[in-house]
Amino acid sequence: LRVYLKVQKTNELATKYQSRIQNSDLSAINSGLAITLSSDGAKLKSILDSKGVAIPEVEKNKTPPKIITEVNKDIEELDKTLDDAFLNAVLDRTYAREMSYNLDVINSLLKRVESSTKSSESKEAVGEIIKNLEISSEQFGKYSQSDR
Repeated sequence: LRVYLKVQKTNELATKYQSRIQNSDLSAINSGLAITLSSDGAKLKSILDSKGVAIPEVEKNKTPPKIITEVNKDIEELDKTLDDAFLNAVLDRTYAREMSYNLDVINSLLKRVESSTKSSESKEAVGEIIKNLEISSEQFGKYSQSDR
């Protein structure tokens, strides 16, 4: 569930910052990431549904479940870092570094899920998601290296 929420929130950030990215190469990488995250989020939701795991809803004027609060806190911190970088005209460099790190964190969580999953279909789906995110993370890393 945590992985699904992180993928969803990361996708929201990728979409939010797409128009603020200056470099066309980084913009293309980010656009690809948004598409990948959207697809991966749907796969994860399907896996959760097949396991009978309900995605908690946040009700107005009620305290959200702890897992949502934790994921939101992480994403809000990342959003603040990116917003500060935008205001200081260093968004592209900071975005590539932070997004690469965030994708590595998601992949780490996915690898734990993959190793504890018994269903071969779920293992295969999670394995595909890991590969997709590793490619995106590599692209952000290469961009960071070339930006120096």
